[in-house]
Amino acid sequence: MKDVDNLKLLESTILSKKDLLKNYKLIGFFGSCLDSLDFFDIDLVSIGDNDTHRLLRKEIKEDLSKERIKVIFFKTVKKQPLSKKDNEILIHDLHYSNLQDLYKKEWKDIINEIKKSTKVIYGSKESIKEVKVSDGEFLSVLKKWVIGIKTNKDYIDFKNYIVKTNKKISEIHPNLKLIISKLLKLLELDNYEIAKRELLELFKS
Repeated sequence: MKDVDNLKLLESTILSKKDLLKNYKLIGFFGSCLDSLDFFDIDLVSIGDNDTHRLLRKEIKEDLSKERIKVIFFKTVKKQPLSKKDNEILIHDLHYSNLQDLYKKEWKDIINEIKKSTKVIYGSKESIKEVKVSDGEFLSVLKKWVIGIKTNKDYIDFKNYIVKTNKKISEIHPNLKLIISKLLKLLELDNYEIAKRELLELFKS
């Protein structure tokens, strides 16, 4: 099946769980799965009861296994699989128990993107408030991520995120276009230790 067909199948499966949906304030999709017919993973955002969400994940896996599709949930970019098979759906599971949990856990830019771009399939995103984020705050988050790079897998996760989102970052932070361009150039380096050193030098400039 094509990625877009998997997305439609996932949506219909979620909407069939009427008894579970009542415990959510929001369920929706956002990110690259809405921008292209071919995408690596699906960003699923939800706000609701934690126990209900665990049950929903279990039922999604069971239902789609009947279609010979394996569903893999992951919570953070660092836990994202590096590859997927044709019969797999990778779901970046952005779940929050309530609005306070969202504001506490998530990057400010991600909160704003959820507010702006989420395709709501159940509930509403109206109660989510946009938050102000400066260019400096955003760079600080990236720098902290780079400091935490200790393996090649860590480096690949960071690289994949920047490659995937650089256009969106430049739209949100137009003053950072030059530094994002330089950052992308450095991410062409294969050696993660050299790349990390060069990236930290870039953040100093």
